[in-house]
Amino acid sequence: MKYFLSTEATPPKAMANYFSAEHFFVFDGHSHSKASLIRYLSGYLLKQGRVDEHYLASVLERESRASTLLDDKIAIPHPLGLVALSTMVTVAIFPSGIEWDTGKSVKLVFMLAISEDAFVDSMLIYDYLTNILDDDVIDALSQCTSFEAFMTLSQKYFL
Repeated sequence: MKYFLSTEATPPKAMANYFSAEHFFVFDGHSHSKASLIRYLSGYLLKQGRVDEHYLASVLERESRASTLLDDKIAIPHPLGLVALSTMVTVAIFPSGIEWDTGKSVKLVFMLAISEDAFVDSMLIYDYLTNILDDDVIDALSQCTSFEAFMTLSQKYFL
C-alpha cells in the first residue's frame, strides 16, 4: 500500500543518481544470451568509465558461483564486491524475455555497478528490486519503451 501513497512527482534522489537514460536498453527482438549480455553491459560500463577492466571477470565469477536470478523474475548480475569506480544501475528490458538460467526466462535485467562510497544507497537499490517482484509490476516495467516511462512507473517502488 505504501507504494501508492507516495505523491512525489520526481524520482527519489538515489534513483535519479544511479539510473540514467544512457544506461537504459530495450532489446526487443534482439538475440542476446546471458553471457553475451553480461559482456555487452560490462563493456558499456567500462567505456563509460564506471568500472575498470576487472569488473567483467568479477561479474562472471559471481554468476558462476550462484545465479543472480532473483525470485525467478528478474536478474541482477553484479560483481563479487564493491569494485565499481562509480555507482550505476544499467537496465536491460527484454519484452519477450531472455533465458537467464536453463528453462528460466526474465524480462528485466539490472546490472549493478556499486562503488564503496555508495554502499548505503545500494540498500535502497536492493529494496527497489525486491519491491518490484510482483508479476504485474514486472510485466508493466518490461513494456516500457523509454527511460522516462520506466522511471515514472518505477519511482513509486523506490522508497
